[in-house]
Amino acid sequence: MGVLQLRLLGGFHAERGQGVPPVERWARPGARTLVKLLAVTPGHQLHRERVMAVCWPHAELAAAQRNLRVALHAARHALEPELAPRAPSSYLVADGTLLRLAPGAVVVDADRAEALAERALAAGSVSELARAWAEFTGELLPEDRYAAWAEPRRARLADLRDRVGLALATARLAEDSPEEAAAVARHLADQTPPDERAHRLLMVAYVRQGRYGEAVRQYERCAGALAAEHGGLPGPETERLRRAALAGRRAPAGPVVVRGGGGFGCGAGCGGWGCGIGAGGSGCGAGPGGFGRGAGIGGPGCGTRLGGIGRGAKPCGTGRGAGVGRGGRGIGSDRGGRRTGVGRGGCDAGVGRGGCGTGSGRGGCGAGVGWRGCGTGSGRGGCGAGVGRGGRGIGSGRGGCRAGAV
Repeated sequence: MGVLQLRLLGGFHAERGQGVPPVERWARPGARTLVKLLAVTPGHQLHRERVMAVCWPHAELAAAQRNLRVALHAARHALEPELAPRAPSSYLVADGTLLRLAPGAVVVDADRAEALAERALAAGSVSELARAWAEFTGELLPEDRYAAWAEPRRARLADLRDRVGLALATARLAEDSPEEAAAVARHLADQTPPDERAHRLLMVAYVRQGRYGEAVRQYERCAGALAAEHGGLPGPETERLRRAALAGRRAPAGPVVVRGGGGFGCGAGCGGWGCGIGAGGSGCGAGPGGFGRGAGIGGPGCGTRLGGIGRGAKPCGTGRGAGVGRGGRGIGSDRGGRRTGVGRGGCDAGVGRGGCGTGSGRGGCGAGVGWRGCGTGSGRGGCGAGVGRGGRGIGSGRGGCRAGAV
């Protein structure tokens, strides 16, 4: 006899392990719909009247009963072409008023996918999630996408697929496999465009790979899908990812590329003809100026000022307009400056020649302004910022980042 395999995901298809294969072209559409209806129903059995109501909703009772008899006969012979006349079917059974697919003799792929998904979500292991994800090979009966009788099972499977995919992509990111996470998240975003979670996971995967432009484009696709669905906007987390991707994309085009690490003590600076300072490692560090003047702060209780061409070192606090520090850190100001900066808790700040400005930092951060220009820079949580020559500007960073401008 052989087990009958019914495939619903990606389109209806029937196959047998042994015997004559089921027909590819069904002579009667009603017979094919009858088998599909039983396959998508939990328990795979239905009352005859329910089948008639679904398959022939506008027929009189006598006509519907006649259609059902014809459909049953056609379905049995389509699944078992070798079936003798009036012989009982091995797969499609009539039990009084009930019609059912024979338990054990018929296997439905949607049942297997559902069972594996529930088990994987309960266990949470990457291997089981990946195995369950592989079972979702397509949409349930796409040829019957608008059939009301298929909608409950389709919605159930789509929800399980999304939950498994989101869990798997998150797990792949946790084990530092952004490429594999992106493949899963991309499929989810394509299947369910209004699901912001899938877009956000894909953006994270792109940023992890340094693919900042693609992360920004994914944000735009997410925003478009949300607007089309219900006129909404991406949430704060997705917006923060967009800003991080934009900062990462712009960084290589600037005059100085400064990459910040996490925690206390990222570096910061500005290039060109301006000046810069840097803070690193919980409040110690120094930054060079370009061809102009510079200011910088050193470690606990000390500071140095690094000049450009023709300028020598000068201790902190001896120049005009010098400020004060807290927690063992110092600050300084350059010649002709009209502002000073203050550092706190391992921070530093400084200003350059011939201009006005201020810089401040907190928690191991730094900031500075350049020559003949006004500006400010600030950082928090291990961040820093700087501004360059001949203009006004501002740069800031947070959470292990930095920014700089010329």
